[in-house]
Amino acid sequence: TTINKGQNILRFYGISQYINQSSIQLEAQGDYIIQSIAFKYDYLKPIAANPRVKILQDSVKLLNELRGENNAIKAAYEEEMAFIQNNRTIGNQQVNSQSDEFSKMAQLIRERTKEVRLAIHKHLLKEFEVVAQINKLNQQINEINGFAPQRTGIIEVTILAEEKITGNFKINYLVNGASWVPTYDLRFEDVDQPIELKYNAKVRQNTGIDWKDATLTLSTSTPKLGNTPPTLHPWSLFYQNHYAKRQAYGSYDDKMEKETMDSSFEPGFTEALTAANFSTRLETMISQDFEIDLAYTILSDNKENLINLRKEKLDANYKYLAIPKLDKEAFLTAEITDWYNLNLLPGTSNMFIGNTYMGQSYINPGIANDTMTLGFGRDKMVKIERKLTNRSCKQGLIAGKQKHEIAYEITVRNLHGNAIELELLDQIPITTQKDIEIELVTKTGAKFDETTGRLTWMINIDSGKTESRKMAFTVKHPRNQTINPLVM
Repeated sequence: TTINKGQNILRFYGISQYINQSSIQLEAQGDYIIQSIAFKYDYLKPIAANPRVKILQDSVKLLNELRGENNAIKAAYEEEMAFIQNNRTIGNQQVNSQSDEFSKMAQLIRERTKEVRLAIHKHLLKEFEVVAQINKLNQQINEINGFAPQRTGIIEVTILAEEKITGNFKINYLVNGASWVPTYDLRFEDVDQPIELKYNAKVRQNTGIDWKDATLTLSTSTPKLGNTPPTLHPWSLFYQNHYAKRQAYGSYDDKMEKETMDSSFEPGFTEALTAANFSTRLETMISQDFEIDLAYTILSDNKENLINLRKEKLDANYKYLAIPKLDKEAFLTAEITDWYNLNLLPGTSNMFIGNTYMGQSYINPGIANDTMTLGFGRDKMVKIERKLTNRSCKQGLIAGKQKHEIAYEITVRNLHGNAIELELLDQIPITTQKDIEIELVTKTGAKFDETTGRLTWMINIDSGKTESRKMAFTVKHPRNQTINPLVM
């Protein structure tokens, strides 16, 4: 850009009206002085119409013309039908109803009435069809107009130069209406293979400006939340005034939206490259930045665009979890120990076993321990049965006690082609009543927690084998009391 001697005003057009004016920065090279930077709305520039809307509106116009022609033809047939109905009386009363003239006239009226009524019906159906098409087009127009091009602004830069020079300028600024959220795809293939993690980003924007062939940098920084640390004020206690009414005030934060997508490829083909092959993660003291070298077009329609940031292979310890008292199926879980090196962010995750979608989960690194446990859903290849094998009640002759004996047997069959590790959970009841006595009689090697009544078995089951575990307990209580529930 050429700068003349003296004061110059440079104008940068096409700036989003949702700009944060405090964030405007000018990077410039040259021997001059920047006197001021200001943002102004551009009211003179007409707002460009969306070309798709123009095409759809032309289609609606043609359909309305077709609808008008169809209604005109239908109205003509309806007039003819009214004429026939109003002229049914035969003018010559001398004509006998058995005469040939009467028969020919009746046949003529019958045939023409049939033709007219069918024509009216045909054009009525055509009316319904055309109206349905017009409604669909209008809905699409309303959808597009909801994110139609908006008024833009101008950044004016005032520069003072001692002489005529040439300079380079770059404007940086922050706009509201653009966001991204992390989301993950986790894929399990087999117990001897690592988990594939795809780190994705859902990017959306409604700034009023389409981003065409733009290189993106996704950052975890949150400038809208402010940078000033809070102040801890004294905490005072006081007696409550029962006659005074107090009202609490609160605030709420914006919610982050999360979605996921599926991504797979057929065996025998080379896996396609994604944005993950062109992304670089940069970590500062307080944020992470993902720089993507590929150019993207993100329209200002507030619709999500999924971008794959990177892929990882995660070593995991696989095992099954089963609680047959609550659910008769086993759940496949994966325990990951090195997850904290991945710098994950909270987000939803799509769970896959092979190419089969198993549902969604949620990754929250803030509450995870040294080991992160991921659930991949139910496994139909592990069959579990929990059966009540004994339930008896005996009356005590001394101290007026009643004794219940309860026993269960749990069987697990592994239909997989390889051995599995299963964590099996069950429980016996607990009580806070001093006159109720509960005793665990049989646990077949389970780890027992007296506080919660939980029984835990860790079982290794070979391929095609069946394992069984037994548990039994007794409950004593006064005969004049009823315990509920006793069997679950």
